[in-house]
Amino acid sequence: MISLPLLGDVPAAGKTALQLKQELGSRLSRYVDKPEVTVTLSAINSYKVFVQGHVTNTGAYPITGTSTITQAISLAGGFTQFADENGIVILRGSGSGTEKIRVKYKRIIAGKDPDVAVLPGDTIVVP
Repeated sequence: MISLPLLGDVPAAGKTALQLKQELGSRLSRYVDKPEVTVTLSAINSYKVFVQGHVTNTGAYPITGTSTITQAISLAGGFTQFADENGIVILRGSGSGTEKIRVKYKRIIAGKDPDVAVLPGDTIVVP
């Protein structure tokens, strides 16, 4: 949400900067002739992955651009002593339900498997 004195609260989530600019300009035109609006995106905070299980710090972690399973595990502080590094599962929502992606971390570290990309909204479970 964006709060402006003349407009009150304006929903911003899910809109591009251009869409928000047009909406704000349209709403402001009731009060100002030819309003000039600039919308600048300084950070995207809605892109998160969730890490749970046997990691040092479970929780939601912001990601930007392309992120991988090794980076997400690092954000969570690494594994605890009881972690099953070859039993990791990424739960990814899809149109037809939840996809389960099995990850063998030790194979990634050894260079035998590629690092797996994580997407916003993924839940990483470390058993």
